[in-house]
Amino acid sequence: MTASGHPVPVLLVGFGGVLAEAIHDVRILPPDLSCCQIEEELYKLHCGALLRGFRGSPALDVGAVARIISALSWLIRSPPGIEAIDINPLVVLPAGARRTCARCVDCGRGEVKRHVIKGTVQI
Repeated sequence: MTASGHPVPVLLVGFGGVLAEAIHDVRILPPDLSCCQIEEELYKLHCGALLRGFRGSPALDVGAVARIISALSWLIRSPPGIEAIDINPLVVLPAGARRTCARCVDCGRGEVKRHVIKGTVQI
């Protein structure tokens, strides 16, 4: 909240759904970070070592995730008043990332609209 009582948008990123909740593996980020800063924050997750490649698995495309988060941060700071966006799951690959489901809560014009976007989009 700001001093005037208005909510400030934040980004909550975590590793692995239930796992994120069980081990509190989340980061709360301000929405104005650069892609490089977002990547640094992702590596600070408890499970961040898995992003670099682990026990023979390839490194994952953290840059693609950072670009997605950066785009979402721009979106939540823009009118008409998006209250929440949930991408679950966001699958990170060695080259790129894809979402299979996304939910958006739009509070523009005083109405609450929930949009569910299904299907796979490769980024």
